[in-house]
Parts: sequence; C-alpha cells; structure tokens
Amino acid sequence: MSIDPSWRVCPDETTPSHACPTETAVHHAARLLAQDPGRDWRLRDLADLVHLSTSQLGRAFSQRFGMPPIQYLAHLRAHRLAELLIETDLPIGVAMTQVGWRSRGHAARQFTAIVGVSPSAYRRTATQRASLKCPCCGQRSELPR
Repeated sequence: MSIDPSWRVCPDETTPSHACPTETAVHHAARLLAQDPGRDWRLRDLADLVHLSTSQLGRAFSQRFGMPPIQYLAHLRAHRLAELLIETDLPIGVAMTQVGWRSRGHAARQFTAIVGVSPSAYRRTATQRASLKCPCCGQRSELPR
C-alpha cells in the first residue's frame, strides 16, 4: 500500500551529454510531467514540446520508464494524492482535483489500481498509523501486519 518512487525522474535530473537526442527528449518529457502533473496533458502536446512524434515519444518513453507517458502521469498524480491525503485534511475530491484528475470516479480507479487501496482507505490507514503513539515516550509505532 505504498507508493514506490523509484520509477520517478527527479525534476532536476540531468541527462548525460553522450545520451542520444531521443533519450534526452524522453527525460525532458518526464520532467515536464513531474513539474506540472496537474496540467491537462495530451500526448500530442507533450510530444510537440519535446520535438518527437507521438509514436516516437510513446515508444521511447515506455522503453525508458516501463510505461507510456500518460500512465507515468497517473503514477505521479497518485503519488501526489497520497501525500495530500496524509499531509492535509482536504476532502478527497478536492485533493483529486488539485493533482489534476477531473473525475472523482476515474481518480479513485486510477489510485486504487496504482496503490492497491482506495484513497479513503489509504487516508484511514495512514491516520491510524500516525495516531499510534506510545503514551510514555511519544514515539510512533507501526500497526501490526
């Protein structure tokens, strides 16, 4: 039930100077998505920004990141939504809109598919974990699995 950030590209990541232009464009596309996941992205718009055709971008992006750009964007949004669910008291629908999802139903399906639980279950579990503090020392403890 956790988000694995290992597939993400750091927005500040630099591509080696010996990388081919397509690889550089793919990293640029990933950075654009990471910098503005709330934007209403279209594959054509992203491809235009990195000067590749949509098929070229989709193929190269999938080879590099193991998923197409729009699926990568869903992972970015799910990760950010998970952060908002833990760090804020925003209503779930509002948080979904803030990360770029326009439909609450679509957002819930995407989040559940990526994270493994619904947004409300994720928040509930995270809240339970955060509230388990030792009354003596104040340290947090994990829920038994």
